[in-house]
Amino acid sequence: MSGGAAIVALLVLVIVAWNVAEAGRIARRSTLPFLFRLVTGLVGFLVVPAWLLEIGGASVITGRALGSLGWFWTLILLLALVQALASWLLGLVSAWVAAPLVAFNAILLLAGAARYAAAMGHAPPLLFLVPGHALAQLFALAVGPGAFASPAAVLMPLMAPARAAAAALGRASRAGLIVLATTLVAALAWRSLPAWRALRGYDGLGLERATELITARARGDLRIGLEVLPLLSAAPSAALLRDDLALAESLAVHTLAVRVRLDRVNNATLDSLDRALEPMRRDSIALTVTFALAGPARSQDAAAARTDARVAADVERTVRRLRPERLVMELPASPRGGTLDQAGLALWTERLEWLAGAARDARPSTRILLQTGVISPRDSALRAWASGTAGTLAGVVTPVGPDSRGAAGILATLATLERWSETTSPAREQWIVVSGAPVLEGDDAQRRLVRHVLVWAASRAFVRGIVLADANDYDRMTGLRSAQGRLRAAVAEAAATVHVLSDSTPPSP
Repeated sequence: MSGGAAIVALLVLVIVAWNVAEAGRIARRSTLPFLFRLVTGLVGFLVVPAWLLEIGGASVITGRALGSLGWFWTLILLLALVQALASWLLGLVSAWVAAPLVAFNAILLLAGAARYAAAMGHAPPLLFLVPGHALAQLFALAVGPGAFASPAAVLMPLMAPARAAAAALGRASRAGLIVLATTLVAALAWRSLPAWRALRGYDGLGLERATELITARARGDLRIGLEVLPLLSAAPSAALLRDDLALAESLAVHTLAVRVRLDRVNNATLDSLDRALEPMRRDSIALTVTFALAGPARSQDAAAARTDARVAADVERTVRRLRPERLVMELPASPRGGTLDQAGLALWTERLEWLAGAARDARPSTRILLQTGVISPRDSALRAWASGTAGTLAGVVTPVGPDSRGAAGILATLATLERWSETTSPAREQWIVVSGAPVLEGDDAQRRLVRHVLVWAASRAFVRGIVLADANDYDRMTGLRSAQGRLRAAVAEAAATVHVLSDSTPPSP
């Protein structure tokens, strides 16, 4: 667990402990109004179950069963705001204590209500989406970019006390509560303007006419793919397979992409997946398998060698059983400004060459690609090696979105790709994995993003293919289908663009 993740976990534990302890103290004070004690008790003892339901309901794996309870978290946030206001209006706490708690709970209520409305397919006003986007940005800053669209990027409300702080410990806890609430409100306010700009930026995307750009150059060679299933560590669910494959068939994609946890899947799981995908593969649908890499060994000791040997064996076993047309090695996230010296580059390239060799030994026709970001010198150096004439890989894959910067981050990534294409060997494949964050930014933002990237790639000859991620809301809230089973607007947009691409395919000789 990283330092930022540990701080977030500690913050959640502190809020839980405060809410439960204060709810118990208030419930025992019979002199307080009954309704006030009732609301306090409901918030104190239901906030944790409601929080877990909110996180679980954002994933299709559990969201179908919990989808009817999506309103529960918003109700608890409303009751927490009422409790803080009542404590202030009844004179139980001073304005110095109540004001930051009321402000914090009000912000969380706006974020929760907008998240629920967006998940249900409604279009909340842009201003209502700002608190949730700002909160997601804070999680991304603390934990890492991958936490931006995570279902767990949710904070619990703070309960207001209802008694005078007589003892020194009570006064200290009261002061800590004020500092905590004020700090959280200030942090959310600090990210509000960037969140507003990120959301407004999507208004400028998706304005192109697909036919004008695509027919300027017939792109029958542009492959469209769909990422299906969650990160595979066990046999896939039959229901998830049915839904994802039906969506792939409706979109008429050329490629299915799956992500595999190499150290968790066994031969039975791989064989089960292979049998499930076999009907589509007989229809000339290609398979792409992606697995994540850990950092390279910093020394050539025995333990590092054993670890790399296990990874190579897992790669060979996976390729042999799934027989993918493409195998993608995904680099771990790199912080902005991260550097890579010559020794580090040598370690990385040596390891990648070894794993690629293990895959080629299992199936020589499988093409090996490297997935990198665009934010660090490490990514740039490894991408140049993989896409240049010196590397032995078939090409590179670049993820596009979701990003804390919203549309500005998407456009910056595409501009970087176009600049890099000038020095890329034409023999190397260039793929893009595109995903949005509809729960945080709205369905229309995801639709505009998918349209813009599809049209942009179709008008650039160096892009070999695009993978739409994800088929469903799994470990990220980026699905083309919501956790409750609703198809989002981006599906129709992608289907229309794929249809235009198919019409632009030159006739077969």
